Amino acid sequence: MFLEQGTKITCENGHDICELGEDISTGSPVSHNNFINFQDGNQEPIPYSIIFHNIYNCKKCGGKWIRPYGQHKINLHIKDKGWFYGDCDN
Repeated sequence: MFLEQGTKITCENGHDICELGEDISTGSPVSHNNFINFQDGNQEPIPYSIIFHNIYNCKKCGGKWIRPYGQHKINLHIKDKGWFYGDCDN
């Protein structure tokens, strides 16, 4: 699966979180700097932090927008598409 720059990231309950700042595809490393334009008080991940930590959950409902999947892999929740699977570089 390929995701283009500007793709909307939402929590699992549909609230806007942020956008992708660059193109990524399945198997691409994903890190904190892939995300831009955070909405509604949602927090931009700090470099070298665990980006699926609970402090990065949706500020409106606590829902996940990013979560771990196996070893060194992540899921991103994409607006109107659901969960996307990829690799995580931190």
